[in-house]
Amino acid sequence: MTSELEAIVAADEESRARLSFAGQRRERDVASARARHEQSAEELRRDGCDALETEIAAIREASDREIETLRRSHERYLAALAEAGERRLAHAAELYAQIVGGLA
Repeated sequence: MTSELEAIVAADEESRARLSFAGQRRERDVASARARHEQSAEELRRDGCDALETEIAAIREASDREIETLRRSHERYLAALAEAGERRLAHAAELYAQIVGGLA
């Protein structure tokens, strides 16, 4: 019976050693998979940030062009208003001169 008990104990120790080895291997595999996942996630984040920065730059450029177009349009509009104002003032001055000259 002692030899049978020794065989059972040896088999038990071997099973525990295999289980321990399998657990360690699983932990290494999980750690490796986790590291690959984190690296992949970081690459995706970086690519997303790069794409976002590119898109923001494109939007900024388009907005800057639109603002410049509006600014030039506004300047032309103000210049036209100033010109019209000058004409009206000149016309008013002429009318005033005629009225004052007619009274004298």
